[in-house]
Amino acid sequence: MFKKRSLLLLIVLTSVLVNTATAETQILRHVYPKLRNTTVEINSTFGVAARNGSLPFRVTIINNTGADRAWNVELSEGRSIRTVTSQSIEVRNGATVETEIILPFAPEFTTYSYRNLSTKISSPGLPSVERNTGYQTATNIPTIAMSQRLGQRSLSILDKTVKQRNSNDPRFANSYNPQQLSTDWRAYTALDYLLIDLESWRQIEQAQRRAILEWVRLGGILDIFGTEDDLSGHNHSTHFDALKIEGLLHTRSTHSSARLSLGIINLKKWNGNEVDSTLTADYRSSPYRSQEITNNYDTSWDLADDFGSRDFNNALIFVLLLIFAILVAPVNLFYFAAPGKRHRLFVTTPIISLAACVIVILIIFLSDGLGGRGYRIAFADLQSGGGEMRLYITQEQVSRTGVMIRTGFENERIPAIDPVNLRDSKFNNLRTNSGINLTFRYDRERYNGGFFRSRSEQGFSLRSVEPTRARIEQAGTQEGGAPKLVSSFPSTIEKLVYHAPDGTYWSTPENKSIAPGSPIPLEPVAKEIFKEWVGNFSASFSDRLRKRTRFLANEPSRFFAISSKASDLFLETHGGIDWETEKLLLSGNVIGVANSPGEPSTDAAPASTDTPSPNE
Repeated sequence: MFKKRSLLLLIVLTSVLVNTATAETQILRHVYPKLRNTTVEINSTFGVAARNGSLPFRVTIINNTGADRAWNVELSEGRSIRTVTSQSIEVRNGATVETEIILPFAPEFTTYSYRNLSTKISSPGLPSVERNTGYQTATNIPTIAMSQRLGQRSLSILDKTVKQRNSNDPRFANSYNPQQLSTDWRAYTALDYLLIDLESWRQIEQAQRRAILEWVRLGGILDIFGTEDDLSGHNHSTHFDALKIEGLLHTRSTHSSARLSLGIINLKKWNGNEVDSTLTADYRSSPYRSQEITNNYDTSWDLADDFGSRDFNNALIFVLLLIFAILVAPVNLFYFAAPGKRHRLFVTTPIISLAACVIVILIIFLSDGLGGRGYRIAFADLQSGGGEMRLYITQEQVSRTGVMIRTGFENERIPAIDPVNLRDSKFNNLRTNSGINLTFRYDRERYNGGFFRSRSEQGFSLRSVEPTRARIEQAGTQEGGAPKLVSSFPSTIEKLVYHAPDGTYWSTPENKSIAPGSPIPLEPVAKEIFKEWVGNFSASFSDRLRKRTRFLANEPSRFFAISSKASDLFLETHGGIDWETEKLLLSGNVIGVANSPGEPSTDAAPASTDTPSPNE
């Protein structure tokens, strides 16, 4: 009997270990031959590569070399755009160090669906280690990650269902171990959906939950699966409240979907054992960020239309080449180095060539200038409730450069930055068949490589999460029933509109600025004027951001504001770019009202022609 129980226990433990192992993808494990107790291992939480955004890689180093040592780990991937990040990891002798490296990936429109991750590991005095790992990304469905408990009995069937529908999609989702989830929101930016069972959600650390919710606020979608016992007998709103996620907006009191700023949280049912294969239909037609980056910035982006386009001066180039050809050939041969003086060719030809180069450089400098010009627009979501105190910035920008001395930049705020697919142009280095290869290096606050090449156009979508003490707070009611709001925003507010919890709409008087720390005077406005103001200001956003921003206008206790001196809130890229147009829309929940974060509204959202579906 004892032997049978031991055997059964061994089988159970083996099963657990196998399930845990399959929840991560091992990229590399190297044991140094002469130092068998010294190893380097790299694992990926959500798969080897992604179509866009960033993925986290967990690096574990055991040092038994007899001395303290530093390892340099470099990860890279890409073709026309090659993304690279590296990190030096110091490990004391006899110690084990585990760290996380986040690698951004080039967007799908610049490359192929099949990716190749390159890994290089080096340490002084030890042989270097290199690995290349191929990976087929999905092409027709969103990028999905599924918790180990959800997928252990279901993922193979879900993968098979997806592949039967389209052979270009190798999997439905990547399984992950919830205990290995990152505490950095940027590690989730390659995902469109994060699927997690309710038990795992409750067990993960608070820092992990915060990172996931920060990603959701910036546009991610979180699906939480509960059993029938968890969800039956009560409306879903009650269970959203039980999750204690501040700031949720329920579109219907009986619906299992809630908004969290630009993102969505869904509650789904499962039997606690396996997920039905019909689940794949829920995600089949869902939009995903790779589509957004590819399709929303070329011919349907008002900011790029306002910025305008420019072509090369072909006539001038032709004239310069013609003059150069005349000088270097007939004039040079028959005048500067006439017969009997051919030895002068060794002097005159280099001088003519050098002079032509100098003239071309001068023409480029005079026509394009030093540095560049650009337009940028941003949406800043201020969430000051509870212990959150965060500012969520989503920024979109387009620029054109002239002569650039330095192509990289630094930003200590460490935003997530994705190149976007601009319309075809001779200045656009990322256009189809451009033949230009670029390297983007991401080394924490340093962004080096070809981000801002000379004579080129660049479009970027940037996102950032930053701590803040700013807030808009309600301190009572003014005479006439107007809410009494007070601003602690560090810049002067030029205009503010407010959707109160009771369904009324308010606005600051025309030409009335509000200094920091001052009360905000409000007067009633019609709902149509409120919606029109928000709609007009968000018109320059890309399509998906514009729809989500306008939907937030339905949220009770939310304000929208503009400030003429909010330049510090923009995410800086290159200091040589002159930003001729800067527009920032500030929004957030008013603190101290009945429907402030922590007490989400359960009222139905007002009807709106621009209201997106839950998956948009």
